[in-house]
Amino acid sequence: MDQLAYVLPPAVISALIQIGLALLAFLLSRWMLKRLDLRIDFNFKEWISNADDNAVSNYLGYRILAVCILVGLIVSGSL
Repeated sequence: MDQLAYVLPPAVISALIQIGLALLAFLLSRWMLKRLDLRIDFNFKEWISNADDNAVSNYLGYRILAVCILVGLIVSGSL
């Protein structure tokens, strides 16, 4: 039982740091995409409201895939 008390606090802190890094990476990527859209004068809300269903479904699917890959890289320690 002493070993668990010795190992558990660093493991919890490490997990919290990884979750924090994942959140930071997600927010940073979202901010960068918004800045790039502003720089090229692209109105995302207008595009998605006028796009056909296939384009919107592809975009949403790839966005989820990209976020999953990003979180996976952070949790694995590769990023």
